[in-house]
Amino acid sequence: MQILQLTESMLTPFVGGQLEIMDHKNFCAYCGEIESVRIIRDFLVVKFAWCASNDDNGNQQGLGTNWTSINKLTYSWMLPEGIISKEYGGRITVGFGMRLVELLIFLPKECGPSYEEYRLNRSQVKGLDAVP
Repeated sequence: MQILQLTESMLTPFVGGQLEIMDHKNFCAYCGEIESVRIIRDFLVVKFAWCASNDDNGNQQGLGTNWTSINKLTYSWMLPEGIISKEYGGRITVGFGMRLVELLIFLPKECGPSYEEYRLNRSQVKGLDAVP
């Protein structure tokens, strides 16, 4: 694991991929397809093409199964508070908070078969059409 400085050019390859947000403080998870990602001043800003929330976060087996479409499509985090690591398969993980209460996992658009099980299939999301 490498500790890195997060840059916009580092995140550009994730457009069209997915971002999983684990919020351990509120015991929930979000996941969606990344439409755009920017660093504006000291903030990481991610806009989703679609996004879903999961109240099944305690599942411990990947993303869980109870996904529902949500209308909030833009999220932001203050930088450089995150602990950033680049991992096998091109995945980037960013942890926020002293006890890593919020964890972001960026999956590239082309993540290979070893990461397909981590991607959320939009057909599994209630209230979201199966085809974009």
